Amino acid sequence: MVARAFKGATVMTLSPLRKLSMRLASLCLDDRQWILSQLADNERHTITGLLAEIDDLGLLKDPSIGHAVLAEPIKSVDQVSDIKKHILLQLAANGHPAWAAIFLLNFDAVSREKLIENLPNDDNSVLQWLAKLSSSNVPPALVKAVQQLASQQVS
Repeated sequence: MVARAFKGATVMTLSPLRKLSMRLASLCLDDRQWILSQLADNERHTITGLLAEIDDLGLLKDPSIGHAVLAEPIKSVDQVSDIKKHILLQLAANGHPAWAAIFLLNFDAVSREKLIENLPNDDNSVLQWLAKLSSSNVPPALVKAVQQLASQQVS
């Protein structure tokens, strides 16, 4: 969550993942458990942590917060995909290709291939770094940090 001052008031800006978690928290327990069972372990772990945070903060106890979050649209899969493409292209063009390769490590093989299709054909440097990094032990915290920093640059 990011707090921003807005004409004397503090406005909370929620990431799409937090908004999705709020919506998930508002579902009945059986539906929530079924949806969580469909996720990969790392995704389920992330969402479960956010659900616990929502519960700890009592966010759904205040109807005005729940209504505000539920009324706001969540970005579509295409919009999220466009954001990922934009981040990758920015990292490839404006930074060292290793950063773009580390960003790609956040995604499963299918998603990674779709994103790679957007790279310029005449520049193989990101792919070379991806090959090097894929065969080494890149610390997961570094991979996550690159994704978070790159995402912050876009928003």
